[in-house]
Amino acid sequence: MKFTDLARKIEPAGGLHATDWAQHPNGGGWVEKTSFVAPTAFVGPEAIVMEKAQVLGSSRIEGNATVGGNAFVEDSTISGSARVTEMARILGRSTVRGKASVRGYAVILGKTVDAGELAPIGNKDWALWRKSTNSSAQR
Repeated sequence: MKFTDLARKIEPAGGLHATDWAQHPNGGGWVEKTSFVAPTAFVGPEAIVMEKAQVLGSSRIEGNATVGGNAFVEDSTISGSARVTEMARILGRSTVRGKASVRGYAVILGKTVDAGELAPIGNKDWALWRKSTNSSAQR
């Protein structure tokens, strides 16, 4: 994906600056310089790692997947159009795929998340989560 395609895809309010981004050497996907992606990780050509996200170990960010916020991915795969954001943690050879969205304080350890969204139950209760098939789940 070209930088102009990246800018159209994420459309930040203040615009994108090419100097804030680099293509990952293992896969060619776009990584914002405020993020960290280990050289052992793979970021596919259409994938994005942004904001303060961290991608470590043998993780693979594939397809049109996006990892952002303060998310942490280690030794896991994010693929399809999946999104991992906010403070979510994906660990232990987990897979987040399809149109799945994992956010908030969710921790996925050694599991597969296929579709829908993990959303908090109640505004202040970060320990309880429900899987929703509604893309407009609580925000």
